[in-house]
Amino acid sequence: MKRAIIIGATSGIGKEVAQRLLSEGWQIGIAGRRQSALEDFRQIAPEQIKIQSLDVTQEDSAGKLNALIHQLGGMDLFLLSSGIGFQNMELNMEIELNTARTNVEGFTRMVDTAFSYSGTMEADILRSSVRLPEPKVWELPLPILQRSVFRTHTSMRLNNSPICKS
Repeated sequence: MKRAIIIGATSGIGKEVAQRLLSEGWQIGIAGRRQSALEDFRQIAPEQIKIQSLDVTQEDSAGKLNALIHQLGGMDLFLLSSGIGFQNMELNMEIELNTARTNVEGFTRMVDTAFSYSGTMEADILRSSVRLPEPKVWELPLPILQRSVFRTHTSMRLNNSPICKS
């Protein structure tokens, strides 16, 4: 049985990936801020879906992610598909700081938690049998900076990881 954790599965790319994985028989754990949206999504396949309400900007989100991983019985795939972005022509500092809290602090908290868990796994976390169509740039919910940070952060962590096989 393959198990995936998806943060941001109630809309956009996260939701599409979750639906695709379900159709391929995966067990999934989904997380997001809106409890009602999570519960609605679980109705699709209650026996395959575990849910956890969390906000990536809150300090307790790492513990909630770990609880979801435990509830699912582990994870073979982790997808972080949450992020925000606004046009801020006036460069309002609060808007920028809120975006950074979600896209940088929240991203770091979730990815570090997932990688900490993956360090306890014997499976090769780089393996994935799910092939998804390449999304168009304008369909991506994550800002370009966040995708770049993810690639850099992931590369740095994987290259130093004892489970990464060269």
